[in-house]
Amino acid sequence: MQDVNDLRPFISVEDAADLLDIHPRTIRRAIKRGDVRARRFGRCIRVESSTLFGDAFGQEVTS
Repeated sequence: MQDVNDLRPFISVEDAADLLDIHPRTIRRAIKRGDVRARRFGRCIRVESSTLFGDAFGQEVTS
């Protein structure tokens, strides 16, 4: 697993899904539920890296 400090502040939904080894649709549902913070830049949705590892997906935070 990558170190949280090595990640960019915002990453694509697809990159987030690859990091967590889950489907991008799962990330989008988590965003819709409010479990993962994300921002829209034009037509692109970018996920806040700091919210990926935590209770939303049961991943361990490493720093």
